[in-house]
Amino acid sequence: LVRTLTAADQRELAVYNSKVQQINLQMNEFRKQMNAVFGPGGSFQRSFQGPFWNNRNRPAPTTMPLLPVEETKPIPEMPFPDPPAFCYEGH
Repeated sequence: LVRTLTAADQRELAVYNSKVQQINLQMNEFRKQMNAVFGPGGSFQRSFQGPFWNNRNRPAPTTMPLLPVEETKPIPEMPFPDPPAFCYEGH
């Protein structure tokens, strides 16, 4: 059902659109604030950088080296079964 909007409908729609626009502006401001804190290079990320955290996150010097290629084996892959017949109907 499609009808033309009356003057009252247009006023109601204008009020609704202004409320939606206000909510969108607030949401965009909230996103900016969250990105400033938790986004790349944000204050949360910066709080975990520096000499202390670089020292904490450094790998231990006693980590074992990788195995030589001769001592490794490939992991067998399990093939997927064929899909049921009804998957092909209509194609």
